Amino acid sequence: MIAKKRGLNANLVLSTFVVIFGSSFLFGYNIGVLNQPTQLIKDFYKDVFTKRYGNESVTESTVTVTWSLTTALFIPGGMLGAFLGGFLADSLGRKRTLLLSHVFVFSGAALSTACVAAEAPELLMVGRILVGINSGFANCIAPMFLSEVAPFNYRGAFGTLHQLFVTIGIFLSSVFGLKQLLALKFYRKTDDVDTDMEEMDTEHQAASSKDGDQHHSFTWKHLFLSADLRRPLFVACFLQIIQQFSGINAVFFYSKSIFESAKVRQDHIPYAIIGTNAVNVFMTVIAVPLMDLAGRRPLLLLPMGVMIVDLILMTICRVLQANDPSIAGIAYVTIACVIVYVIAFAVGLGPIPMMIGAELFRQGPRPKAMAAVSVVNWVGTFTIAMAFESIQAAAGDYTFIIFIVLLSAFLVFTYFFVPETKNKTFEEIAHQFSPGDHLEVEELEEFPDLADDVADGEGLENEEDNHLVTLNFNADDARTEQP
Repeated sequence: MIAKKRGLNANLVLSTFVVIFGSSFLFGYNIGVLNQPTQLIKDFYKDVFTKRYGNESVTESTVTVTWSLTTALFIPGGMLGAFLGGFLADSLGRKRTLLLSHVFVFSGAALSTACVAAEAPELLMVGRILVGINSGFANCIAPMFLSEVAPFNYRGAFGTLHQLFVTIGIFLSSVFGLKQLLALKFYRKTDDVDTDMEEMDTEHQAASSKDGDQHHSFTWKHLFLSADLRRPLFVACFLQIIQQFSGINAVFFYSKSIFESAKVRQDHIPYAIIGTNAVNVFMTVIAVPLMDLAGRRPLLLLPMGVMIVDLILMTICRVLQANDPSIAGIAYVTIACVIVYVIAFAVGLGPIPMMIGAELFRQGPRPKAMAAVSVVNWVGTFTIAMAFESIQAAAGDYTFIIFIVLLSAFLVFTYFFVPETKNKTFEEIAHQFSPGDHLEVEELEEFPDLADDVADGEGLENEEDNHLVTLNFNADDARTEQP
């Protein structure tokens, strides 16, 4: 079947906007919503606990622990939502699962709003669990949905939109926190979706041929024990570890304390936080077109190198300031380092890990794989949220050396183990992890020697403005035929 590459249309754009605004944006907003009003919430907790238990029973330590618990409860909720999302995406479908997830966010918002009138911090804590469940659904289902409805030549850009709206949510949460203030035919809008349906059918047939059962349902046991799924699952999960332990959540969760320890003036800190989040949004916008132009690997490797150098410079600034607080302008060099770090993260480790996780799997195992990937993501987030302030207190000015060491190791792993998925079909990507299997490839028609090139692993990058044609071949035998 020959067909042209797909472009954008109103139905696809509208449906994508609904998903990223209703899921990705809310996820980002709920990540950062408690950052700016930290002191207000702590004061609220202290007032309520003083009324309940008396002034002598309420210490700063009690308030800090309760506040940390409130922040952290968002993460177990997210883990639960991600785990449930993997099951429900198959049984209910992607759209209904996303609709169901909004029951939790509305309930959580209502309880969080009522906590002040009821003088009950417990309502805010329960609300954080519920919005965490919604965010778990969003972080699991939204990237998967976007990768499936997008034409393959736009898959990188659409995958990045999830992270873009997460960053917009984080940014607006910091602004509002200031004290002063149908089916594939519907999505593509064309009856000619044969090429897209063929790719989905190719995925399905590939999975069926492995198991001898066209109605095979992938189980968790199959996901973890199947030889051709273990490696992509490991890569996808480890990318989530890299993302979380790069130090980014330390920056977003505790940016206020980072700026305070850098001796930034108190009245400047809220605007430094807003500026950091605004840069995150802007650079993620830049990453949308870059993703399908530069490819995934370059946008992982180069920014990670920049992040390592930047953290080294940030550590030097903190040590210099500790030894001589009178050094002029050192606090603002620290702010600049944080902004450069966020820029590097926003074009690489921000959008790519979750997007590439959806790309590495065929239809069958994709929902459960994305659930596992999302759970790893939330475990990493929880670990950093709970441990960073303690690490910062123990390591002091040398806190970021830990992330420097980790990022250096992660850079090596990415170079050797993370494949390029740019402009490849799901079947081609899966074939990289099991090269002896039969493969059906969506590639170019207008090159007479393409079949030989494909068999040799060459000529797969020059697809601009050409037609698509399905080629079947066995890579081991290097034989090709055009159906």
